Amino acid sequence: MMISNRLSVLLATRKLKATRVSSDTGIARSTLASLTGEDSKMIQFETIDKLCQYLNIDPGEFFLYTPYSLTFDIVPTAVSTSYSVSENLEWGFSVMEYKADVFAKFKRRGEDAKIIELSANLEESKTYNGVEEHAFNDENNIDIEINSKDNEFQDYWTTLKLQPFYSVVESSFEAQLGASVINSLNEDAGKDVFNDWNVNTFLPLLPF
Repeated sequence: MMISNRLSVLLATRKLKATRVSSDTGIARSTLASLTGEDSKMIQFETIDKLCQYLNIDPGEFFLYTPYSLTFDIVPTAVSTSYSVSENLEWGFSVMEYKADVFAKFKRRGEDAKIIELSANLEESKTYNGVEEHAFNDENNIDIEINSKDNEFQDYWTTLKLQPFYSVVESSFEAQLGASVINSLNEDAGKDVFNDWNVNTFLPLLPF
C-alpha cells in the first residue's frame, strides 16, 4: 500500500504560503517543506493535529491511500567506463554506456498484481576531466532515459489511478536508480571514482 499527504494541494486551494502556515501554527518551515515535497517518512501526530485544525479538515482529507504498492528491481546489462590519472596529475572520467532492465512490481495488499519491464539507457556519453583539484568542465552529470514498451507502464499506472502518488514514487525511484548506476560505474572502473557523479532520471509518467 502507499500513503501520501495532500498538504501541497490543500495549501494551494486556500492560497496559503508555507511561511504563513508556519507563523500561524508554529510548525517549522523545514517540516512543511518536507510534507509538501512528500519526502518526509514520518509525521508526528501533533503536526497532523495542528494542520487539520488549522485547515479545518479531518485526517481522512489530509491523507491519500491506495492498496497498491510499487517497487523496482534494477538489473544492469551493459556498463562501460574509463578512468585515468597521468604523471602530471591530469585526470579523466568517462561513462560511455549504461543499460539496465528495470522491473516495476505492482502489488495489491501484499499480493502480486503485475510486473512490467522497463528499459534504462544512458542518453549520451560523458567525459569529466581536469588537473589536480581543478575540473576542465562540468560534465559529472549523466541522464538515464526510462522507457516502457507500448506505454504499458503508463497505461497501468493510470488504470490504478496512482497519479497522486507520482512525487513519492518518482523521488524514491530516482534515488534507487542513482545508487544502482553509481555502484555499477564504480564496479566497472574497479574503484570508487564515480561517487560524486549525479544521476538524473524520470519515470515515463505525467505528474498529474
